[in-house]
Order: sequence, then C-alpha cells, then structure tokens
Amino acid sequence: GAETDLTALKDVAERYGPLVPGWLPEAQELRQAPPVLELGLDVVHAGQYTLAGLNPLAQALTRRQLSRISLSTFDADMASALEAGAPQFTLAQKAMQQARAARRGIDASTLPPGLAAAVIAVDATSPRLDASLKLATAGPALSRTLLGLDRPRSFLILAQNTQELRPTGGFLSGVWLVTVDKSKVTRLDFFNSSDVDDRLVQAPVPPRSLVITLWGGIWTFRDSNWSADFPTAANQAREFYRRGQGETVDGVIAVDEVAVRNLVEALGSVTLQYTGERVDPSNIQQKLEYGMSSRFWSPPESSTLPAKKVLMKGLLESILLRMNQGLSFPEGGKVVRSILQNLEEKRLLVDMDDQTLKGLLHAYQWDGAVVQRDGDYLLVTDTNVGFNKVNGAITQGLDYQVRIDDDGKATARLTITYTNTSRKTLTTCQQQATFVSDYKEWQEGCYWDFLRTYVPEGSKLLGTSFVPIPEGSMVARFGPEMASTWNVVGAVLWGKQEFSHFFTIPPGQTRQIRFEYALPATVVRREGDQWTYTLFVEKQPGTKAIPLTLTIVAPSTMLPTVWAPYASPMTANPVRLVTGLYTNKEFHIVMARR
Repeated sequence: GAETDLTALKDVAERYGPLVPGWLPEAQELRQAPPVLELGLDVVHAGQYTLAGLNPLAQALTRRQLSRISLSTFDADMASALEAGAPQFTLAQKAMQQARAARRGIDASTLPPGLAAAVIAVDATSPRLDASLKLATAGPALSRTLLGLDRPRSFLILAQNTQELRPTGGFLSGVWLVTVDKSKVTRLDFFNSSDVDDRLVQAPVPPRSLVITLWGGIWTFRDSNWSADFPTAANQAREFYRRGQGETVDGVIAVDEVAVRNLVEALGSVTLQYTGERVDPSNIQQKLEYGMSSRFWSPPESSTLPAKKVLMKGLLESILLRMNQGLSFPEGGKVVRSILQNLEEKRLLVDMDDQTLKGLLHAYQWDGAVVQRDGDYLLVTDTNVGFNKVNGAITQGLDYQVRIDDDGKATARLTITYTNTSRKTLTTCQQQATFVSDYKEWQEGCYWDFLRTYVPEGSKLLGTSFVPIPEGSMVARFGPEMASTWNVVGAVLWGKQEFSHFFTIPPGQTRQIRFEYALPATVVRREGDQWTYTLFVEKQPGTKAIPLTLTIVAPSTMLPTVWAPYASPMTANPVRLVTGLYTNKEFHIVMARR
C-alpha cells in the first residue's frame, strides 16, 4: 500500500509540479517532492524485501505453532529458513544503498517543513533498518556457530569493565568458558581473570608499552586485550587460555557491563542464582559494584571465588536460564534489538574461527578490528593504567581540524580534552595498586592514561603538546632509564601510524593533548576540478558517545560539501560540524571550483 501511494504521489508531483503557479503555498513543496518520494520508495522497497526474507522463518514458526521462543527454538531448521531468505535480504541491502544515494541529493534545510520532517523521519529509521539487515544476513552463520548447530563449539566470553578503560572496552575482570551443542549450553565455567594463567608456565615477554605504563614484568591473561585491534587481542587471549588451562576454543566474545545492562533491560529482569535476588535495570549497576566489595555474600560452594566473581558467574547463568524458559515474541524482539545495539555500539565484540562468519563480522565492523579504509582515518584509544575505576568520572572531547592546501596536501590538528571530575583530595598523583573495601573508593582519584592515536600510514608528526613521563609513575620511580626512552611516534600497525602519550590528570583538573601531522597525499583524491576527501572515525569500544568537532578547511578557490550518512549536506568554507561517536562515523567531503 505504501509503495502504491508513494508511486502515485511521485507521478503527480513530477507531472503537475512544474505547472503549479509559484505564488501558491503548495507550489514549492510539490516541486521539491519527487526526490523525497523517491527516497521513501527506496526505503519501502527495502522493507518489502526484508519482510519477504523473513517469510520462510515466519512459516517455520507457524508450523510449530509456537507462542514463545527460547534458545532451543532456534535449531538447524530455523537457520535454514533464514538462509532461504538471504537473497531477499541482499536485495534489501541494495535498496538501502539506493536510499543513501538518493539521500545525498536532498538538502533537508531547504525543504518546506512537511517534506523536511519526512526526510528526518527516514534519517531516524534508516540506520536501524541497515543494522537489522546486517543481522538478518549474518543470522544463519551466527546461529550455526554460536549455538553449535553443526558441532559442539566452545567460546571464551571476556567480561570487560569500562570504568577501567582498556583498548577493546575495559579491564578483563573475568572470563566465562561456554560450550554449546545444538542450542544447549553443556558447560559453563567462570574464572577470575588472574586465575587463568598457569604460574608454572613461563609467561611471554610483555609489550614495551605495557612495561613502561604499568611496570609489568610479565604478560598475563588479564592484560591480553592490550591491542586496539580486537582480533589481535582475541588471539592473545586464546593463547593465554591455552597456556594456562590447556584448552583451545572456537571463538572469543567480549562484552562490557553496559551491554549486560542493555540485555537485562530487554529481558525485564532476571533472578540471580545462589541468592534468589531479582536484578533489573534499576539495580544491576548497584549489584555489580556491590559485588566488588568484600561485604558481598559468598555461598559455601564458591568460597574461593572473589565476591564479584560469584555475582558474575550467577548473572550469566541467570540470563541463560531466563532465555531458555521462553520469551514472548515481543520479548524476543527486544532481546534481538538489544544484541544489535550492542554490536553496533561496540559494546559486544565477536571474533570467530569459522571463516564465513569471520568475514561477515569483519564486513559489518562487529569484530572490533581496526577498520581499513581509503582516505583519512582516526582512532583515539585510551588505556587506564592507574589501577582504579575512575573512567566514569572522565569527560572527553575530540576536536579534529584538517586544512587542505591549493596543491592538495592536507595537514591535521587533533586536540583531545580530558576533565577529571572526581572530587578526591590529593596532593600528588602516585601510580600504584590499592585495595579497597568499597567500590566507590576506586571511582575517585588520579586518571593515569596511556593514549594511543592511530592515523593513516605515511602521516608525519609535525608537533605535539609536551607531555613528560609523570614523576609519580612507577617507571619514573623504579626505571628512570627506561622512561627516558619514550617516543611519541610509535610503530606502524594494521596500516596505521601510532602516536602516543603517557600522562596523568589529578581530580578536578583538565588537560589537553594535541597532535599536528601531515597527512599522506592519498587522503585527497583529485579528478580535474573536483576533489574528494574522506574521513573514517572509529569509536573505541567501551566508550560513551564522545563529542567530535570536525572542521574542514578547503582551498580558498574551492567550495566543500560534507556528506554524512542520512544527514543534510553542509556547504561552507570552512565546514564545521559536531557529532557524537556512539558508533563509527564516516564523512565524505567533495570540493569543487567556485
């Protein structure tokens, strides 16, 4: 019905719009309507193909006459039903590509209010449909692998705490080993992250940056996520687990406490194993933090497991039990949307051995890999090395300015502003491990940060804010000769140049870190009088929507137009925009001669 109506309206607008006298109030809206209606048709077509792709799954569910679904519901027949719909999902993705192309030709700021509202509504809906299509396309491979439909599979699930930020999302507080066979969990073990390693097996040599910033003499499982590239970190976690426990796994999944909270909210509530307590979105954060305190009750059979670990072990068991008890279709939909949100916002990272699934996860940027893109690139990665949980008190903002000269060469200036809002009174910042009885004590104090920024290979550092190794750091106190060898310009990894700093911010203070560098010539593509500059900004997993201010200064003889997905173009020189990094962001800037 929507397709019929939109097609008819588009025909009327194209046929009669030019004939309507310009003095009529409806004239402008009628004349500008065709591209908006074309955009609507593309989205409707994507919806049609999506529903057609889901039809085999709906028929399979109908045959079973199910009123509730659970993990065991999704078996090989369900995966085959999704596979049967895959060609339709591919068509839907192509329709969304056409929608993005149509959207780039519409400047909503010039439209009458009614049309502008319609375009903004599409802007709000389209990213969710895009993400849903990715999940539907990956569904068969995800289900066959993660649910062990073809053979038993074992996975490590890494519990990451974002309040002690690490490159892939947070400090590894613990790890679950889960074995699944034909949708049934046949094994569920939990380890404190410090208990994974076999102390009789020689530990590998730690990265030099870990030694300097954490004064770590050995490299252990709990610091295995030191790399900003999650597949690299996942392989390291597998190797540590093999060394320590003598077992290999089929994949590694990382999840942070925000993802767990999102999932519990989708489920409504869960009842904790061991204690029988009800956990819901209103108290889950309190439960997790209370679990860090020594006051948390421990059952006799788990007396050797730290209090928080008892809670974490019981929480996953409770979530799986809740999902196996059966969910209504609306509840199941909420769970799917929660998982999708966590994947898109990099609260949930997945690395698998299965090559088909591995390729899909990488293409959809769900594997936490450092993304490979032509043009300019930026990833800012912070690592809390202060032995505390102070990241909840840190506010952060990115200001990125790019100047493109008449000869097409580009230089960049990145300014990162941090503010430590914690209120603890300290005379000096001393980097050292502390043991507290109340979790909140860990949330106040100095912020010790190992900052790594990744920019295109071939970038040349022109200048940076001077940041000496902090006097209170362990390396300055115990290894000053090593501290003196610090170099801001790091190695080239994953096709990116690394720049880094190691610094501290006392409570109540603000600090700015600045990098200026020349970008490689390839970031600006020149074709006659039209130049194109693209920028991909990757979000660090585990972070909130960090504000990004972007400024592009084009040559004075050229006028730039910035295109962002599902947003009106911005034309000026310089162009400035502000956005939040709740997901990865990509910008296209086209410059034309005036």
